[in-house]
Amino acid sequence: MLSSLLVSVYKSLGFGTKMDSPITRVMLDIMGVLYVDITDLFILNDFTKEELDIHQESQSALSAWDKLHLSTGGILKPEKCFYCMVDYD
Repeated sequence: MLSSLLVSVYKSLGFGTKMDSPITRVMLDIMGVLYVDITDLFILNDFTKEELDIHQESQSALSAWDKLHLSTGGILKPEKCFYCMVDYD
């Protein structure tokens, strides 16, 4: 229950993305994937941006998620915090 509230607030702050499901082709309005104590935040953009812009957007999203997590008494674990920047044509 608490996770769904955090996701709702996170999305109301303007974070998250829209993407087509690769299987059903249904449009998904998604922020990431949560599983027990692991969260993958999705930051996707169809427009070309500089790497620095993407990094700043990612940091802003992570900071927002961290603040939401802290408000519930949680804390991010540095050993589990990393990112992968993927680009494709």
